[in-house]
Amino acid sequence: MTKVDFKYLACLRHFLCSIKKFDYFYQIKHLLKVTTKFEFENSIEHFSESFKEIFDKNPEEILKINNILSKVGLFFDGNIIFIEDDDLWDQVSMHRRVAHQMPSTTNTLESMHGHLNKRTPRKNTFYSSLLRVHNELNKKFLKLL
Repeated sequence: MTKVDFKYLACLRHFLCSIKKFDYFYQIKHLLKVTTKFEFENSIEHFSESFKEIFDKNPEEILKINNILSKVGLFFDGNIIFIEDDDLWDQVSMHRRVAHQMPSTTNTLESMHGHLNKRTPRKNTFYSSLLRVHNELNKKFLKLL
């Protein structure tokens, strides 16, 4: 059996919903949504300074900060935020997703599923379903060209 090399990318909307209740959600959300290197570096610098002020006032707060940062592959050492888990950061970061040309959410896919389900009869065969998916994808992507 051969191993298939897939790149897993998380849906940003669903991921953000899953961490919404954590402290420092705003900072994480902003770091995840930036798309350019300039924005990312400025955000890292700004939030590092902000976290450093919080850490200086209450050193125990670093546990909460690193708890939320670890969910996206980042780490705060007391001075600066840096990428600790590159694979995890690739899965959730819009900055890295630009290289994959993937949207932030799967809304377009979910919309297409809805359209397909509406046109799909209850009892159908595997091959007719596969043909329906193929035709829908062709129709969608030929419009983009």
